[in-house]
Amino acid sequence: MLILPVLAAVGASSGWATGIVLAQWPARQLGAFEFTRIQLFACSAILAALVSLLGYWTTIEWAYWPAFIASTVIGIVLEISP
Repeated sequence: MLILPVLAAVGASSGWATGIVLAQWPARQLGAFEFTRIQLFACSAILAALVSLLGYWTTIEWAYWPAFIASTVIGIVLEISP
């Protein structure tokens, strides 16, 4: 069952890299930090929608939520501050 998380990570990385290659013009127009911020928010919204539609929120144990939220907040704060 370890193959699914690995394939998901590879797929996410490939999608992120493909998005960067295809979006060179908007990235130049907006600037690297602003473009990445928009990209992160869009990816978060898409992920939240998919997880909600597929009903996978219930599989995350409550013990992991503090680390999940801390990781998210730290990642956004580090991304916003240049």
